[in-house]
Amino acid sequence: MYAYINGYGAPRDPLHDGNLGRYLEQVLEHLREHRDAGINLFLAGGYTNREDLSEAEAMHQWLKNYGLPNYVSVHLIDTTTTARDNMLEFRKRVNDVPVLIFCEYSRQPTMRFFAQKLFRQSLIQGLKFDKPSLKLAHRMKQQTVKLWLEKLAWHNKTIDALRNRLRERHVARVRAQMR
Repeated sequence: MYAYINGYGAPRDPLHDGNLGRYLEQVLEHLREHRDAGINLFLAGGYTNREDLSEAEAMHQWLKNYGLPNYVSVHLIDTTTTARDNMLEFRKRVNDVPVLIFCEYSRQPTMRFFAQKLFRQSLIQGLKFDKPSLKLAHRMKQQTVKLWLEKLAWHNKTIDALRNRLRERHVARVRAQMR
């Protein structure tokens, strides 16, 4: 079985961050249901809000500390900083096999779009763990503006360049907040 966890930032203290813990505990619950399958788990997320710790490394620290099952093989995707680039790298590494994709709940439509473009068979598991991201305004922004930007960028180089600039600005802003 091939599973993918979309990163959600690298907290100051990954081992004691409530959001990261709630997110990954839900992932572990799902993985325990497939313990007989043997799991190749891809942790995805580069150096976004922190320059010294990738999102993938933060998740790996938490999982190792809180009981990563021995039937799970971990692979890091930590050279990319967007969900789309994470998914493209994941596709390169696993080819076109059935995949299970974990992400934050409001990002399901975007992750489903990527998965439909890249895989013949996928299951998207949106997890509810971050209270601000569950608010209607946030979900609407994710499911309209951000989703449509990703769809348009997929097909248009000019819009893709805009998407990349917006992402770079966002990363710079959250890094400044971490200092």
